[in-house]
Amino acid sequence: MSKKTIDLKLAVYIATHSSIMSVDHLGEILKLTGKNTPFANLRTKCSSLIKYVLEPSLLEDLVKDIGTSCFSIIVDESTDVSVFEYLCICIKYFSFKDESVNLQFLGIIEVISCTADSLYSYIYDYMQDIGLDLKNLIGIGTDGANNLCGKYNSLFTRLKQISPKLQIVGCICHSLNNAVSKASEKFPSSIDYLCREVYNWLVV
Repeated sequence: MSKKTIDLKLAVYIATHSSIMSVDHLGEILKLTGKNTPFANLRTKCSSLIKYVLEPSLLEDLVKDIGTSCFSIIVDESTDVSVFEYLCICIKYFSFKDESVNLQFLGIIEVISCTADSLYSYIYDYMQDIGLDLKNLIGIGTDGANNLCGKYNSLFTRLKQISPKLQIVGCICHSLNNAVSKASEKFPSSIDYLCREVYNWLVV
């Protein structure tokens, strides 16, 4: 087995089953398997292979599988420990190759602004870059934030201008949380206190 094949297999394993932070430790162990084993700087090598070889290849296969079929997306914003904001996109579509409905991670976009217009621009540009037509977008799932699914000026209303048949599905967990929070306002404060503290009373 060639060195390149070994490197790629290791990168696939790490991307699938492990954390990139543990790779250097794995490299130290693998060095014991042979005198000239090619595992120096394993974390850097794995990161580069995942980012510049595996990710583009997998994304290309995914886009080809979607083709001109209709699809839905799930979007959510997140902030990492370094306070950078990101927009995560998953995609749901029917795969004629697999003969099943597939839900796949599509990509993650670093964002500076989270206004409806900005998020629309980020998604539009990203879809253009990878070769997916937003006219085939038929559904969007969001967490219920106003900039994502507001009635008048949101990501949903902007996307609906491109795809008039677009439907939106709010996150049931967020909807339930909002409903419970609103309902709890009708309870006496003592009930709210009891619900919040009962766990602490029972846990030793």
